[in-house]
Amino acid sequence: MSIRTLACIVEGQGEVRAIPVLLRRAALEWAEVGLEVPEPFRLPRTKIDKPSEIKFIERVMSFMQNKAGENGAVLILMDADDDCAVEIAKNLSCIAGRVIGDKLPWAVVVADREYESWFLAAAASLAGHRGFSASLARPNDHASRHGAKEWLGAAMGGSYQETVDQPALSQQFSFEQARENRSFCKFEKEVRRLLGV
Repeated sequence: MSIRTLACIVEGQGEVRAIPVLLRRAALEWAEVGLEVPEPFRLPRTKIDKPSEIKFIERVMSFMQNKAGENGAVLILMDADDDCAVEIAKNLSCIAGRVIGDKLPWAVVVADREYESWFLAAAASLAGHRGFSASLARPNDHASRHGAKEWLGAAMGGSYQETVDQPALSQQFSFEQARENRSFCKFEKEVRRLLGV
């Protein structure tokens, strides 16, 4: 089994724990390879929205490029929230192009609304797990819904704890069902490209 290193820059505390789980699972399912995922670097959105933080973002990308090593890749994953995912991706890609360039493969993925919207698209696959009812179904507005975390918490019969529930749900949700979400499809496309499959 070949090993590839994928260094990640993420937005939230939940993603710091969840994205290694998701990427290792994806590598096994999509490429049948083991994947090393060093601890992701958390880059809050408040940083990427400020021109004054560009030098800091460049240093972060350079740092994660070094973590990836010669045979690795870099993935930048952010939430769009209420902003334009295309514009966020364009801005981050411009910086990554300057910093990483063609030294390593890299990708930028911006989740429509938030990472948790992928869980909403695949809600049926979570039925019966972590407090969800056996009849759980995705909401009709799963792609555009505000407050995915709140919806998940209510559906779990309590509260959604990002640092605990996000990694667990990342291990559980159906990739096939999540493809109903456009940004998950983008994530899959880019991860497959980085893995060379």
